[in-house]
Amino acid sequence: MPKIRNEEKKFTFVDSKLQDIFIRELFYLCYHIEKTADSLFSEYQVRSDEVFFSSKMEGLDLVYSLLSSAAKVQELIISYDKTTLHLDRANHIKSILKGLNLNEVYNKKVRNTVEHFSEYLDEANRKHTLFNSSQRYFVAFNMIISHWEPFNLAGFPFKLYKTHQLDLPLYPVRIYIASEKRFYNMDWSINLDSLRNEAHLIKEYLSSQKLFKEKSPEDWVSGLIVC
Repeated sequence: MPKIRNEEKKFTFVDSKLQDIFIRELFYLCYHIEKTADSLFSEYQVRSDEVFFSSKMEGLDLVYSLLSSAAKVQELIISYDKTTLHLDRANHIKSILKGLNLNEVYNKKVRNTVEHFSEYLDEANRKHTLFNSSQRYFVAFNMIISHWEPFNLAGFPFKLYKTHQLDLPLYPVRIYIASEKRFYNMDWSINLDSLRNEAHLIKEYLSSQKLFKEKSPEDWVSGLIVC
């Protein structure tokens, strides 16, 4: 009987030799989300009587970094590749987290609007160009704003918001609202505070399950012995 070549051998994820790296990667990504969110929230703290606009790209860089790590977390937990290895890995990691209440971690719509920005902007451009209204409004993009509130206008096919700084209502394109800790991109939004808390929950849960001995990524040995 001919020998089975290594690439043809069948194995499950729990029998794989590098599975520990996947769990550590999940921990590290959640660690990164938590620390980055804390930096964002600390940088843009809002008092109830304070209003501000900011176009500093450093703030939005923190938002994009958060969303990028969240996308990688989702790729570990959910596999859209139906090959056995990817699906087995995703199902195993998802089973570890079974019972945790994770909503924003699974919210991929806003991340899609960032990753495929031009496509979503094309659709927004079409909608705004074809819509005629006597009401003037402001399209704000790449900004951090302290406060706003919904500004409802009958007949408008998209949401507008009112700020203390502008006389005109605005439509958001890549806008972080500091008082809400929420990121808006066109017609979609994600609660970054909830995302941060869910990442913390995953991180603490992995530690409690004693899947690795170290308490912090800085203490990890960056390698493993394969035999």
